[in-house]
Amino acid sequence: MTAATSRRRPRLPAAFRAILASALLAAALAACGGGPPPPPAPAAGLPQPGDYDAGRLARPIRINGEPVPYRFFFRTLLPGGRARIDLAASGLRPEIAAGHLDTAFGTVWTAPDRPGAYPMLFRDAAGHVEAQVMMFVLVPAQAAAGGSIGGYEIGSYQQEPYKGFPQYLPPAGFIEVTEAMTAIPVSPHFTLGQFLAKQESDFPKYLVLNPDLLVKLEEILEALNAAGHRADGLHVMSGYRTPAYNRKIGSGAYSRHVFGAAADIFPDSAPANNLMDDLNRDGIVDVADALWLV
Repeated sequence: MTAATSRRRPRLPAAFRAILASALLAAALAACGGGPPPPPAPAAGLPQPGDYDAGRLARPIRINGEPVPYRFFFRTLLPGGRARIDLAASGLRPEIAAGHLDTAFGTVWTAPDRPGAYPMLFRDAAGHVEAQVMMFVLVPAQAAAGGSIGGYEIGSYQQEPYKGFPQYLPPAGFIEVTEAMTAIPVSPHFTLGQFLAKQESDFPKYLVLNPDLLVKLEEILEALNAAGHRADGLHVMSGYRTPAYNRKIGSGAYSRHVFGAAADIFPDSAPANNLMDDLNRDGIVDVADALWLV
């Protein structure tokens, strides 16, 4: 046993372990059946294989009160929405080509009226880019009032949130995703296209994605590497599901997938072959590998 594998493995929070047990069990069963299709290629500028880099942002940035934890990240807002940017003592300055950036009283960006992806760069005093936050201006939810946007089927959300919890309210809008946008990094090791619903359709497609999900996935990946399993990403079997697709596969109306807040994942780096990795190194890919991580 190597030094890396003999070290005590860090424990994930109990909620993460429960989610992972379910997701990785599904991954193990999928692997035995030949595995899912490969994920899209990583975007240029993302960390590449080599020494593992968690991609954490060392300098503090907050957007509308929420921290930007990684050098690649994203936020969403509606057309004409305002993003208050708190740079604290970071020494960084924001730069964005679209919308209106006002620095007279603090730093506030007003989004353009047209939905799309607008990269906001944060540069240091020497002009080096320290972070990129993709500002996704959403297509308002009213556009899906008839159950679809263009020819893309959305379905309908439950209007009453589950047990009154606000995280189960219908989304305010959708990210419009063209084929060219699928490689956009939404965190250091994940791209936008990995989270699209699996339903058959042409582009553009529409997506709901919760930034907290990307933080959880990056933390899982970091814990895997700390435990001695070298991985530069996770295979996302299922990310966002439209309510229409979610209903077709028999999942519950309040599944966290329809809110862009859940993903079924498995490690696929050693080797990258569309199958879950042999995490416990017993020469077999099975349920025991899911239990190893939990």
